[in-house]
Formats: sequence, structure tokens, C-alpha cells
Amino acid sequence: MVVSELRGEKIDIIPYNEEPARFVAKALSPARVREVIVDDEERQATVIVPDDQLSLAIGRDGQNARLAARLTGWRVDIKSETEFASEETDVEYEGEETFDGRCMAVLSNGRRCPNAAVPSSTYCGLPQHQALTRFDTSQVAILATVTDAEVAILADPDADQGEVDEIVARAAANFVEEAEEAAAEESVVDEIVDEAIATEEAQEAVEDPVEAEIAEEIADEVATEAEAANGAVETGATEVAGEPVAEEAEQA
Repeated sequence: MVVSELRGEKIDIIPYNEEPARFVAKALSPARVREVIVDDEERQATVIVPDDQLSLAIGRDGQNARLAARLTGWRVDIKSETEFASEETDVEYEGEETFDGRCMAVLSNGRRCPNAAVPSSTYCGLPQHQALTRFDTSQVAILATVTDAEVAILADPDADQGEVDEIVARAAANFVEEAEEAAAEESVVDEIVDEAIATEEAQEAVEDPVEAEIAEEIADEVATEAEAANGAVETGATEVAGEPVAEEAEQA
């Protein structure tokens, strides 16, 4: 009825949420949102989305971002995961701090989420962060292979425990495998570097005797030439010195 009255204009219905981070995330649907970092004092929300969702979240000429800002009353800054991770900022690693009322989730760039934790929880209201209550780690990276639907299940305290255990086990296994693969790749790189250094040192060891032999031959040649030159000078001096003596003998 409403759509027909508006002559076919599309309508997006956004459920209201008192949690600013969740409200902003919903306002940007259908784009998938990874993180929302809110600044209560400035009323600004920094939204992190997957790289392939950036253009969808921003919209043509920034239209989606502007509409989300008008709807929520917050300034919205949208960034891709790659851009967010590459920013030069102070890094806070998991385990450096105890719970202080701020969300304990560790973002993909190593920083702690600045959002306030919801009551009776150590995480903010974002589903991705609430899902971390099911794991032994606070790193959001463990959810990399978990779908949005599965995140919603993990974030639901009343979800079926069997289904939750299955998702947790799979995500934890993938997380460990990725860490092992990264360690293996690093080990391979170290081995390649070590082999290159060893090869270079071996080449230098082979080249050094050759260079020493060449230098020795050059030194011998120089010494021989110097001796020959000295001999020629002495012979010439003897001949010059002997001429006056012969002349004196003839006169006598």
C-alpha cells in the first residue's frame, strides 16, 4: 500500500536499537558490517566493512552513508577492513588490560574495541562481539569463517547448545589452522633467507682464495719488475764509474 502510494519507491525498514553501534550497523543494510566503533562525545561512528562491501555501504555518491547519518543522528565514517588495518595507530594487544567497562573484543588490526560493554557482559552490543563470549579468545579474527547467520546464533544466549558447539568447534579449528599456516609460511620464508645467506657465505669462501692467489701473483710480478729495475740501475752505474779509470790508465 505504502509503496504504491509512493509510486513504486523502495522502502527500507530499519529496526530501532538503543545500542548505537547496532543501530548504525542496521541502518547500512543490506551491506554487511564487521565492526562499529562509536565515539559518544563526538557522536561519530566508524564503520568497518569487508572490502567487497565498501561501495555498497557508501552508496552512489555517498548516499547510503548520508541516509544512515540522518536516520541515526550520528556522523558515519565508513572504511574497508584493509584501510582500517593499515592505519597507523597505537596497538593494544589482547591480554594487556583487564576488564575496565570497555568491550574486550580485539579487532582485526589488534586494537581493542572502544565501545562500552553492555550490562552483565564484557562485550558491547555488536553481534560479532557478543559471539566472542562462546570462545576462549577475544580476537574477532576467530569469526572470519563464520557466516552472519551463525554469528547471530552465537550471540543469542538462548540458542541451541548443540548448534552453538558445532559452530564454535569449526571456527576454533579454522582459526588454529590459519595460525599454523601463517607460522609455516613464516618458517618457510626464514628457511629461504637462511639458505640464501649460507649460499652467499659459501660463494664468498670460494672466491676468497682465488682473490688471494691473484693478489699474490700480482705482488710477485711487481717485486720481480722492481728487482729488474734495480739491477739495470746498478749495471748502468758501474759502467759509468769504470770509464774514467780506463782513460787514466791509457794516459799513464
